[in-house]
Parts: sequence; C-alpha cells; structure tokens
Amino acid sequence: MVLAEASDGYQVVFSRGEVDPTFIDNEILLADTATSKPLLGAQGRLRLVVPKDKHGARSVRMLTKLEVVQLRK
Repeated sequence: MVLAEASDGYQVVFSRGEVDPTFIDNEILLADTATSKPLLGAQGRLRLVVPKDKHGARSVRMLTKLEVVQLRK
C-alpha cells in the first residue's frame, strides 16, 4: 500500500492494485505545476492528483510524504 500525507495531516491510502499498471490502467499524478506555473500557497509545492476519481477526495494538496507501507496479517 502507498500512504500519501499532507502537511495538514490529511492522509490517503492507495492499494497495490491502484498504483501498479499491471493491475489497472489508472493514473496518479504528482504535480509541481499548474498551467505551466509552480504550485504555491494553499496548494503547497506538490500535489497528488487522481484524475479518474469522481469527487477528488484522494487528491492531496500540500503533499509532504509518500510511503510504501505493509499491512500486518
């Protein structure tokens, strides 16, 4: 699993099937610009964007950490 965390404490988890292109044809983008300009202010320097998500709840602004985590059995 991949844990994405923002500077305000917001966290999102993605399963292996959501990030591995051998499982699904899905995009998860790591953005540092928008309309050819650097992200600033409330957006933070980095933003994680999941274009196919309907509500954008897993779009993480102010991204500070991406961590691969293993669940306990």
